[in-house]
Amino acid sequence: MKEYYETNEDFRRYVDRNCVEHDKTVDQALELSWVRNAYEYYKDTEKGKVSVDEINAGCGECDT
Repeated sequence: MKEYYETNEDFRRYVDRNCVEHDKTVDQALELSWVRNAYEYYKDTEKGKVSVDEINAGCGECDT
């Protein structure tokens, strides 16, 4: 996942926003479940498996 972070601008931007919002390092953020879910989403979108309208990747802490 770290390699994907380093090569995909959109995913990197998403992770970086989460780092700031949740006071995490990149390595810590990459361990978060919602970041892992976003990673899967970005990979699937890149492969054409998911449309942009289907994303539902919350932070996980806000969900009840």
